[in-house]
Amino acid sequence: MGEAEKTRVGVRDLRGHLDFYLNQARQGTSFLVMAHGEAVAELRPPQPAGHPHEQPRRRRGQTRVDTTLDTPPA
Repeated sequence: MGEAEKTRVGVRDLRGHLDFYLNQARQGTSFLVMAHGEAVAELRPPQPAGHPHEQPRRRRGQTRVDTTLDTPPA
């Protein structure tokens, strides 16, 4: 969905009706948040979570720390 196709909502309206907009986003609607005629943020549904194995280095034991980090420079 392009920027022109998203529903625009002003900051004041978003703050005043946040529950409504969050429920709409939960149902799949995306919004451009506008301030003084300029898009400043996007409210959209979250991306589906992928399988843990698809996210590299997110599991215990996969991240390595360089042991030379504790060695002062020469």
